[in-house]
Amino acid sequence: MKFDLGWLMEKWKLGCTNFTFDLLIAASLLTRLDSSVYLFVLLPVVLFRLLSQREISAVEKGVQTACLCLAPTLLVGGWLLWKLFYYGDILPNTFYAKVGSLNTFSKGLFYCAEFLRAYWLIPLLFLGLAALGTILKQSNRELKVLVLTVFVWCLYVARVGGDFMEFRFFVPVMPLIFVLVTWLLLRFVKPVGASVALAVMLVVGSWHHAKTYDNKGIESIRQLERHISDPGENWQAVGKVLDNLFGDESFQDGRSNVVIATTAAGAIPYYARLETIDMGGLNDRWVARHGAIVGARAGHQRIATLDYLVRRGVNLAIGVPLVTPRRAKVEPLAWVKRAAEAFRREAVAAGLAEDCRMVEIPLDDDYKITVLYLVANDHVDEIIRKHGLKTYRP
Repeated sequence: MKFDLGWLMEKWKLGCTNFTFDLLIAASLLTRLDSSVYLFVLLPVVLFRLLSQREISAVEKGVQTACLCLAPTLLVGGWLLWKLFYYGDILPNTFYAKVGSLNTFSKGLFYCAEFLRAYWLIPLLFLGLAALGTILKQSNRELKVLVLTVFVWCLYVARVGGDFMEFRFFVPVMPLIFVLVTWLLLRFVKPVGASVALAVMLVVGSWHHAKTYDNKGIESIRQLERHISDPGENWQAVGKVLDNLFGDESFQDGRSNVVIATTAAGAIPYYARLETIDMGGLNDRWVARHGAIVGARAGHQRIATLDYLVRRGVNLAIGVPLVTPRRAKVEPLAWVKRAAEAFRREAVAAGLAEDCRMVEIPLDDDYKITVLYLVANDHVDEIIRKHGLKTYRP
């Protein structure tokens, strides 16, 4: 949720004491807790503007300051207390899962740089640096606040390591970037031809990004779509097949007791409708805080250990879904290492139960998925026998 700074300043200049701004603060924090990054810049500016007004008394300033803090304190404060007692923490679980390695900041800087490169914004970055002196000399406080807010937001994105999806962390700050770019093109760049050329460059850069972007470190929309429907991945089919084999309808009492574990803890559980352990920790408190650190990629820094999966009673560990042609030979230990993404050979061997097996589950006539059968389950054993699923020791 973003604020019209001009409107906001005018309201306080007129001595407005309604709760509109208070409710906007509360609503923004309730919607996205990282709205506090915006407020870190905005609130001091508003308070300074309020307290510097000479036409109102000190008592009225105190009253308006108290009113400014009342709604956020009651609404957001009550919500944070509830989170603390219900979840045991104020920060979301995803924070601990995503910010876990030593080089998170460098990955975040790469994410910011890749955003500028992908959208052809690097020339405008240098143009903005050249215009910084002009901006600081201007009396337009709102423009300075916009620049500072964008800068602080970029620091925040870098600090949390960016993201593994295509630039969604920049969506909240895009409106401010648009305003700054417009100011640069209309006010700072004097030749009209140069402004038009830069504007055309932005349009072409955006089109080029939409058509061609495909970075392995930051997954594009097309890559995310391929996870779901591409024959070589087909997480949708994986979930549906697991539902058909092990779902509620396969049990006489209509309730499945099969537990799966995977890093693809969105699409596969959605279609499988089975109890699922998120091996990446985004939806698992223990993994987010204690899982093995396996890398610096945002959202993929930790992984559930095999002993934890056994303690949670996981029957089928999918890990990073490995879909292969049905005739392809899968190296068992290599698959386990991939599913765990960084387990050493001896750690994997020590964590495996004596009777665990690899199970190949056909998805269609051409593809199969290989899973690790960890904790014994009578229904899983029955399905393996009934359908003649291929099993072998890892």
